[in-house]
Amino acid sequence: MHSPRTHRPGRATLLAAMLVLPLLTACGKQDASPDAASHMERAATYVAQGQYRSAILETRNAIQLEPASLSHRLTLVDLYMDIGAAKQAATLLEQVRSDHPHDTALPLARAYLRLRKHVSARETMAGFQPSTPEERLEADLIEGEILRQSGRPDEAEARFAPLVTAHPANPEAMEGLLKSRLDLRQNARVIDTANDWLATHPANPGILYLKGIALYRSNQLEAATESLTEAVTAIPDADVLLPVRRQVLLALSKVLTEQGRISEAQVYNQLLAENADSEVDEQVRSAITAIEENRLDDAKTILQDVLKLNPENSRIGLLLGTVEAGTGDTEESARLLDTYLDPETSPTPFIQAATAAQVDLGQREKAYGILARALQARPNDNDLLAMHGVLALSMAEHRQEGLASLSKAIANEPERVRLRLALARYYLSQQQTQQALGQLRMAFTTNPAEWAATGLYLKLLLANHEDQEAGEIRDSLLNGYGNQPEAVILASMADLQLGEADRAQARLEQLVADHPDNDAARQALAALYTRRGLGAEAEQAYLALARQAPRSPQAAGYLQRAAQAHRLVAPDTPVRDWLGELGRSHPELRDSTDALRILASVRQGQLESARRELSEHMGNESPLYRHVEGQLLMAESQQAGRDRNWQTALAKAAEARALAPDNRTYALLEVQLLGQQGRIPEALSALDALESTLGRQPDTLLARGTWLLQSGEEDAAAQQYQAVLEQAPDHVVALNNLAWILRERNAERALELAGRAAELAPDNADVLDTYAWILHLSGDHAQADHIIERAFALAPDNDQIKSHRSRIKQQL
Repeated sequence: MHSPRTHRPGRATLLAAMLVLPLLTACGKQDASPDAASHMERAATYVAQGQYRSAILETRNAIQLEPASLSHRLTLVDLYMDIGAAKQAATLLEQVRSDHPHDTALPLARAYLRLRKHVSARETMAGFQPSTPEERLEADLIEGEILRQSGRPDEAEARFAPLVTAHPANPEAMEGLLKSRLDLRQNARVIDTANDWLATHPANPGILYLKGIALYRSNQLEAATESLTEAVTAIPDADVLLPVRRQVLLALSKVLTEQGRISEAQVYNQLLAENADSEVDEQVRSAITAIEENRLDDAKTILQDVLKLNPENSRIGLLLGTVEAGTGDTEESARLLDTYLDPETSPTPFIQAATAAQVDLGQREKAYGILARALQARPNDNDLLAMHGVLALSMAEHRQEGLASLSKAIANEPERVRLRLALARYYLSQQQTQQALGQLRMAFTTNPAEWAATGLYLKLLLANHEDQEAGEIRDSLLNGYGNQPEAVILASMADLQLGEADRAQARLEQLVADHPDNDAARQALAALYTRRGLGAEAEQAYLALARQAPRSPQAAGYLQRAAQAHRLVAPDTPVRDWLGELGRSHPELRDSTDALRILASVRQGQLESARRELSEHMGNESPLYRHVEGQLLMAESQQAGRDRNWQTALAKAAEARALAPDNRTYALLEVQLLGQQGRIPEALSALDALESTLGRQPDTLLARGTWLLQSGEEDAAAQQYQAVLEQAPDHVVALNNLAWILRERNAERALELAGRAAELAPDNADVLDTYAWILHLSGDHAQADHIIERAFALAPDNDQIKSHRSRIKQQL
């Protein structure tokens, strides 16, 4: 609710001020314009008549004539604030803030508060020193409202109460006090305080409105109607729907509706509708309907058209940005959301969309900045806390903030088990198994039916040989959730690990019989058959899954697993022959079996044969066949590269990229080919272009690090590998290469990294070689000898391993 400013208590004062200000501004200036003064005089007259549109036009004309006049600009700011255009007021002040920091601080802070941007208001007021009693009062009023908007109504009340005592005739101080008490749910005190004030002061629409709200919340509907009606009559006439009038009419319509006085409420609803941009609202509703019906292209077209006519409408811009994300245009989505998003005030779903878009583009710091700013404004918003926490945990320099945010969110809402799951995954990435188990235990206690958390809990218990606890969890699931397939699946997989394979198999077979359409149950049973070496049973289980939805993208995956199971039964039967027979006996699977036969040829290096077979399916636009063609093109490109036929290799890579522009593997192929030719600057440039469209991910970071390492730029390479590990803590190549770079600079860190890499890849000779050499450098020659022997057994012809082995043995 807006009240006149302290030094501008009423319209008469505003009129006088507008008449005087142009004369004051002109003093001492050679370019003062009499025409500008005339415009300001007419503006003052229009304001007195409630004709704000004309007053704004006249003031703008005066500014055009005297663009350096701060007083004209401040007058326009006041007019904007009166009609509810706080964003325009803030923009106007931001343009001159650096030149007039003192004179713009108070009005700019007020504009920010009207926009609910209390963080920006606090920043604006930082360092402001009032030079007059009027400025002191206004600064105190602003500080009180900052406290209130930041969720500290008790402190706000303590700030406003003495202001009311010192300035009893100031309606804004009283409004601040009443709002603070409303926030504290002190409805009776609000009513009494408002009545006392109104008994000795002229009727004020803001005070009457707040009294009406308190009466409504106290269920005194008739009295609320009277107070709100009196507020309507106290509002001066104007040629625009002033914010105070809109607020009062909305409240009055709601109270009348609850009283059953529908026809009276409709009068006010009609007045509100007449002053709304109904055409824009209708188009936005149409777009939202299209979004709900998953017609994203239609929604996109509608919103693009509306935004062209209303380029300043942030709601439309944010909606269009979100829709662009849904249609896969991440770059345009990020641009729109970045343009129209205000982290302090935009709804959380838009902040989530903007954050996701920046992360997809590899701009994790920018995404973090959006969330951090949003949390400054809404420190107790649990959705923001959760988003901030998850993102921060993935960034080494912000992990402590991430832990703090997730911990706070969990304290606010202990039932949000997925937040504990996020913490557990973080602890696992840091090799802190017990802390992860602690979070998962609490998650299970809170909600055992959060299957992702319970599944990880059981898996972790079994991996760490906590068999007794795992057995207790299994029994708890069967006793409490025995009728839910998810619980039965988890319990059965636990039984398999605990040596109760027969019981697990019987339970899953019964579950499939009871729920034949449950794919998860069938997959679990098929996996169990495979684990037990029951190839024929596993093959049939996977074939049954494929036949349930033969045209689905998953069908080919099930057939691949069925082929693996078939090898357990008939290891000498070529996969291509088995797939051919399967396609003949099950025609509905023919598309998938043919595609897999071509892929088998590709993997066996029979590229010409694969190309001939693929030509028989020319025109098949299914995702599976696009994948097959992409894999063939990639293999042909790599073969041409090995033959040093670089022109063909690059052409094939470009074809694959055109086939699937968002496929990072295909996009990296061209970059890798340039690197293989030694064209490192071009490769890095291509990598920059790739990251600008598809974002910075571990694969691009790793490629950049590798080339930098090959170029001898170890420091720069180390930064890339560290960035990989921030996103993928268990990335073996990054662990190994960073350990190698640090082997003589930071032996302790290098040993830790190399040890983790060796644990994750115990059969990788190069990884074991790195670990052995760093052990040797650290002085642990016995352990180094043990590890280098394992590496040598895996790669006896590797010259570097042989050299390291010889030098290590010299130290024994």
